[in-house]
Formats: sequence, structure tokens, C-alpha cells
Amino acid sequence: MSIGLLFSRAQRHRVWLALAAITLLAAAVRCWRLTTLPPGYWFDEAHKSLVALQILRGERFPVYVTDYQGVEAGYAWLLAAWFRLFGPGYFGTRALSALIGTSTIPLTFWTVRTAYVSYPRRDTLALGAALFLSFILWHVHWSRTGLETITVPFFAAALFGLLAWAWQREQGRWFFIAGAVLGLSQYSNPGARVLPLEALFVFWMLGHGPWPRRIGLGLSFLAGAVLIYAPLGWFFLNNPQWFLNRVAFASANARIHGWPFIFDSAVKTLLSFNFRGDVMPRHNLSLRPALDPLSSLWMVVGGLAMLRERDHARVHLTLLGVLAINLLPMLFSDGAPGFGRTLGAVPMLVALPGLGAAAALEWARHRRGAQVLIVLSLAGSIGLNLYDYFVQYPAQPGLFDAFEVGQWTFTQAAVKAAEAGGTGYLLLNESNLNHPETDLAREWTRGDLRIVNTHTCLAYPSRTMTDTVFAVMRDALPRVLAEYPQARQTNIMHEPEVYLDAAILTVPAGQSSVSGGAASLA
Repeated sequence: MSIGLLFSRAQRHRVWLALAAITLLAAAVRCWRLTTLPPGYWFDEAHKSLVALQILRGERFPVYVTDYQGVEAGYAWLLAAWFRLFGPGYFGTRALSALIGTSTIPLTFWTVRTAYVSYPRRDTLALGAALFLSFILWHVHWSRTGLETITVPFFAAALFGLLAWAWQREQGRWFFIAGAVLGLSQYSNPGARVLPLEALFVFWMLGHGPWPRRIGLGLSFLAGAVLIYAPLGWFFLNNPQWFLNRVAFASANARIHGWPFIFDSAVKTLLSFNFRGDVMPRHNLSLRPALDPLSSLWMVVGGLAMLRERDHARVHLTLLGVLAINLLPMLFSDGAPGFGRTLGAVPMLVALPGLGAAAALEWARHRRGAQVLIVLSLAGSIGLNLYDYFVQYPAQPGLFDAFEVGQWTFTQAAVKAAEAGGTGYLLLNESNLNHPETDLAREWTRGDLRIVNTHTCLAYPSRTMTDTVFAVMRDALPRVLAEYPQARQTNIMHEPEVYLDAAILTVPAGQSSVSGGAASLA
């Protein structure tokens, strides 16, 4: 065996070991404190879990979920499979999104490495892109929110990589598989509706050979897409209002104000990469750009490397085009810059600082001091993102409402009391009574959980037979305290505007209510 072959194998082993380490880093930052960050448990997470539970029980078989403004059903089916494997639970939806987010890391490595097949530093470039994606706050946060949004970057990267792979082999079966992935992506999230445009663009940019051959391969791709998309397409054909309903809901101002509004959204979206990010606490550490200052610097270096390396202009332009296409959902929607609607662009975006780091490492190949500085800058970027997410983000105002922390806190107080052998009372108003989290508590709680609509009645025991917890909204709190003045009260205070949101009252076994005690003495 030649020395060159041995060196090549050793190099490949180092690459795969590095990728494994990066993926483990990604998994760690997506799973650590997953049940407490984001805090609470908000409406959409509960709704996804409820739909998955109904699928698991055979109560519904949705091609498209027509609840509220409508949502694609693919994530609910995946979550139902997760529940089947690991059992139902509140945070199964977050575990699933963390898994999808983590799996996007090696997928991005493969996609970038495949697209840049003739690039001399493609392994370093692909590892750099995977590394930046592993810790970038934007992707880390959306990997932990328990929503289908995280599937869009997965499909965007997969589609780009599969089409590049298919053109390198020019075999119809690979185009068919790429088409099937496109069809499957349409069951994920409205943001994936731009992926057919991505497919057409990549097919055009990377295509080569005689036109009859291109047309034949294109038909293979189309066949795969149509075959998988057919059930959803048939649903939309018969129910066109659901295709437009959620899009119309999210783009009212864009439709009213037209191109000036769209141009303004485009500017805000581009600035969100490096200067001023999403302001919504549910989406981001408010105003923080997608890339930290060090990653932004590497992005600039990557852009300069693109300008120098004109031999690879086609793949560079393809990458930038795919990135731009995945920004379109935000340009034609309200509320720019919205990190949820541009999330599909993130696997392509991280390739830019990856290019910069790869070019710098090549330049510093024989400069030990420069190599140390590059490694320190990457470590510093990791540290900045982890500090911003795990320290700064939980401390920012607005999370109490964004993730419905109050609802989660008082619901779980009653649930835990019931599951510990006591009795839990959920005393709710109409709004909280109809919250999907309440339905999940009713479905999943083992023990004596009692749910009461305080607008129609106020139920409580005349004498507590077990340790009893009352989770009470503030409007019903005075009436319950009047019956149990001896109750230990734990207040749930709203943040950042401080006022009483709800309270948890703990009453030991054997205590009589005021009216119940009076009745027993009569």
C-alpha cells in the first residue's frame, strides 16, 4: 500500500472524527436544559402534542391540519411516531426538534462537501459550515422550540445536496429521490413552499449535457416530487382556502403596501445577518443578529474568498442563490426580520464563514501563530453564542408571555399534586380552559386532577381528604382563599410588569372549607 493512500485514509479518518465531535457539540447545546429553556410550555407546542396524540390513537389522519390558521401535518406525524417509540410526554416535541436540528449538522457537512466537489479545501469548508451551524444561536434556539419550523433548513440543505449529488452521477434514480424529498418537504412548514423554486434554480445552475438528457432527468425529478406530493396537492385542490389561509394571515401588510414594503423587508432581513436581528423574544435574543461579531468577520472573509476564487463561481452563485430563495418567505410576510421565516437559509449562510475559515486556515498552514488566532476566534465565537443563549436569553424580558410560563407553572402544580397521590384542582377561566395544554393535562395526568370552569361554578371539597393543591387564576383567588384561609399561598408573578398572574394554594389533608365546616356544625 502506498504512503499516499495511507495518508489519504488517515486524513479521511480525521475528517470523520472532527464531524463526530462537531455533531456531539451540536447535540449537547440542543439538549442541555431542554425542559426549562425555553421556559414554560406554550400554545403551539401543546397543540402539536395534542394532534400527535390524536394521530397515535387513530382519532384523526390528517394530510393537512385544519386547526386555527392551518398547519402542515408532517411534524405531527413524526411526533406521533416519537410518542409511539418513547411514550407520550410534554417535551417529546422539543426532543424531536432537537433531534432534527442536530441531524442538520452532518447533513450540512455532506451538502456543502457534495456541492463543492472540485473545491481544493472542501473538507475544511464543509467542517467549518457544520461547526458554525452547530453553535449559532439562531439555529440552536429553533432546534429547541418544539415546532415544525426546524424541518425547513433540514429539507433546504437536503434538496441542495441531493441535486448536486444527482448531477454528479447523472442517474435518474437520484433525481427521483431528490424529487421525493422535495415532495416530502411540502408537508413540513409554509416556509418550505419556496423549495420548488430552490430545486429549479439548482437544477438549472448545476445542470449540464445535452438538452434531451436534461429533460429526461428533470422528468425523473418531477415524478418523484409529484408522487409524494399528490395527497397534499389533492387536498389543496379541493380545499384551496387552506393553501392560502395561513399565508394571507402572515402577509396582510405586504399585500396592502406592495413593493416598498417588500423592499423594506428585504433590507431588514439582510441587516439581520450581522447588525439587527429579530426583536421577538419567542424567536431570538431580542435584536441580536444571526451571526455574532466574530462569525460576521468570517462571513466577510468568506465573501472575499468567493470573489477571488472565480474557478468555482458557479457553485458560489448557486449557494448564494439558494440562500436568497430561502429568504423569500420573510420578504413577502409581515414583521421583518423574522428568524422563523428565514430559517431555511441558515445551512447556506454558515457556508460563508466556513469559506472564510477554510481560506484562512490554508493561508496559515505554515504559520503557527496565525493558526492559534484562528482557533481562538472560533472558540470565542462558540463562547459568545453559548453565553448569549444560556445566560442572556433566559434573563431577557418578555419570555413569561412568549412561552406562557404562568399557564405552565400553575397547570403543572396541580398535575404534580395529583400524580403524587393528592388532589389537584385547576380553577380556570374560559381562555385557559380551552388551552391545548389543559387538554394534555387531562389526558396525561395519572391521579385525581379536577378541572373547573370558574366562570360557571367554583368547586372545592368541604373537607380535604388528601393533600390538595388549588391552581387558581387571580380572578377566582379571593373566593378560594375565603374558603381556605389557612392555605399556604405561592404567588405566580407576571414579568416584566409585576402583578399577580395566578396562585398555587396548598391545603393539607383533613382541612375543612369555611362553608363546609359551617354546614357540618349546623
